[in-house]
Amino acid sequence: MDVDDGTRSPGASHSDDVQQKSARVPAKDPRKRQRTTFTQSQLRILEDAFARQQYLVGSERVRLAALLNIGVSQVKVWFQNRRIRWRREQREALMSQTPPQSTAMPSSLEVTPSNNPLTSSASAVTTSDRNV
Repeated sequence: MDVDDGTRSPGASHSDDVQQKSARVPAKDPRKRQRTTFTQSQLRILEDAFARQQYLVGSERVRLAALLNIGVSQVKVWFQNRRIRWRREQREALMSQTPPQSTAMPSSLEVTPSNNPLTSSASAVTTSDRNV
């Protein structure tokens, strides 16, 4: 039986050590909770509740969690994520309705020969005016 004294044999590489250590460590952290997969009926109930009210107080959250047979924190996180998605959808809808901003100058601010103070006859300064 080989004893690991913490030293590597001359032919061993770092990747060999990593593979040996990872073989000893369980692949998944037992403390990590699995992602919740909601059923279609749970999603329908959650979406209906969200359509009525985007924010739930504690008692409503507890009632909904009991109805769906899921944790209160799962309901809370679902509502948080749904509000984020709702805001993003609202922003995207607003952006698609708003015409793109033109870089052209509004016609009231355009300088034309008739409204150009440098070329208009009313404000043009002649050399004879300057000598007065």
